[in-house]
Amino acid sequence: MDNGVIISGDPSQWKCAECGLGDNLWLNLSDGYIGCGRRQEGGQEGHSHALKHYEDTGGLYPLAVKLGTITQDGRGDVYSYAAEEDEMVKNPRLADHLTRWVRYTNVQTECAA
Repeated sequence: MDNGVIISGDPSQWKCAECGLGDNLWLNLSDGYIGCGRRQEGGQEGHSHALKHYEDTGGLYPLAVKLGTITQDGRGDVYSYAAEEDEMVKNPRLADHLTRWVRYTNVQTECAA
């Protein structure tokens, strides 16, 4: 989907589009939406806005990657919200998907935790 969304390569600029949370963020790989994840035991804050976005879009865009988990070799924590999966999945084309949204030559380095 080409909707004109461009994500900064600077992690300090990443925020949940709905609540402004600056961590526990998930980038939707189809439309570039950044939403916060679910609240985690142990204190990681989250309001499930990435999941809400998936539901609000009618379930059309199920794949999201957790920002901050992407490695230099193009791996990261990818989750599918699709009902038949609803779990972590492998995405061998993650680096290609990221270049669609993040306009920065060193995207994997900038995203790594």
